[in-house]
Amino acid sequence: TDTERQRAAELEVARQQRQQRVKQAMASVDLINLKLRAGRSLKPEETAKLNAVLDYIDELNALDISKAPEISWPEAPLALAG
Repeated sequence: TDTERQRAAELEVARQQRQQRVKQAMASVDLINLKLRAGRSLKPEETAKLNAVLDYIDELNALDISKAPEISWPEAPLALAG
């Protein structure tokens, strides 16, 4: 039915939005991950940024998207911007 198709479309949009937010968050810590893989130490602010971004990703992954389109997305950490 039209209602089922609309519901499926809303869920797919929510899945895509979550995936995009996770991807953006992961990209924001690429340099930090590279430093870790190279065995380098992180500055305290880098550790704080990494932890904030990881917490945000955890929140996104735990989000119940079955309520789409009425989803209350978690706020991205300020660390995500810089």
